[in-house]
Amino acid sequence: MSAPLKIDSGSIGHHGCLAFAVTATALSLIIIGVQAWDKGASTSWGWVWTAFGMFTVLVVHGLFAVCQPTGWGMRLAMHLTWWICVCFVASGHVGFFLSLHQQAGAQRADAIKPVASITQPARTLLQVRKDQESVRNALVSAESIACSDDCGALRLRIARLKNRTKVLEAEENEYLRWQDAKDRLDARRDNALEDPVMARLADWLGVTMERISLMMGLLFTMILEGIGALCWMQVVRQRDSRVALTVTSQVTGPVTQPVTSGPTLNTSADTHGATSQTVAYLDTQITKVKAAVDANEIRPTVDAIRRFLRCGQARARSVRAAVIQA
Repeated sequence: MSAPLKIDSGSIGHHGCLAFAVTATALSLIIIGVQAWDKGASTSWGWVWTAFGMFTVLVVHGLFAVCQPTGWGMRLAMHLTWWICVCFVASGHVGFFLSLHQQAGAQRADAIKPVASITQPARTLLQVRKDQESVRNALVSAESIACSDDCGALRLRIARLKNRTKVLEAEENEYLRWQDAKDRLDARRDNALEDPVMARLADWLGVTMERISLMMGLLFTMILEGIGALCWMQVVRQRDSRVALTVTSQVTGPVTQPVTSGPTLNTSADTHGATSQTVAYLDTQITKVKAAVDANEIRPTVDAIRRFLRCGQARARSVRAAVIQA
């Protein structure tokens, strides 16, 4: 019978958090690159601006994960630096969001086609009404003439002027129908420029579309940057926890000795003795640091532990993780 499949939930969580962190950072870098390209990244200053934007993204996502200052002054400086970088990245992300919103609205507006049966008149309304005025004046003049000899020609002229008046009225009505259809089409396109959900949200909150678009852009930025920063912090903490578990197992695990029928070599005894000394030394360091932390003599940070033990940063990280797990 085959052995049951064992799934390491801790490993799944670590890899999932790492995937979220990498995705958020990559997406943020792509947005910065696209925004810089739209502003003219082909120039030399554009490339510098793009590189600086990508650097600020990396600072926002990784500053709290890799830096652990001890003094309050350094902590304050780190937080101020982080918020300044967030504001810079947010300006680029909000610009990208607003540009994307405008492009989507333009595509929705272009998808609305005018009615094919209604075409634009050849003449403007001003030209038609100017002709109407001249025809009315000519008709009034013709009707005021007293008929004496050639009454047939006068009646024919009056009839033609009246027909011309009707034609101009029909042309005016046609232009007004086209103008009304154009106004409705423009109104539909103007409504299509605005996102329907955001438009209803703006009406519900009683704010303008410009303000709600800015708010949504800031929300989009905080979600993306917040997920990136938190996931990278969690990835580093999970790595420290794995190191701590390894060190703890080395310190507390049983030491087994091989059973042989004959005499053992001196090299094996020397190796076992060196391993025992290393384990004992680690145990001593962890106990010493835990006692100092409990007595509030030092803070449980990598830099404080490194100065307290006068050791390397890797050893300090391992000891700190073991102390936290204890």
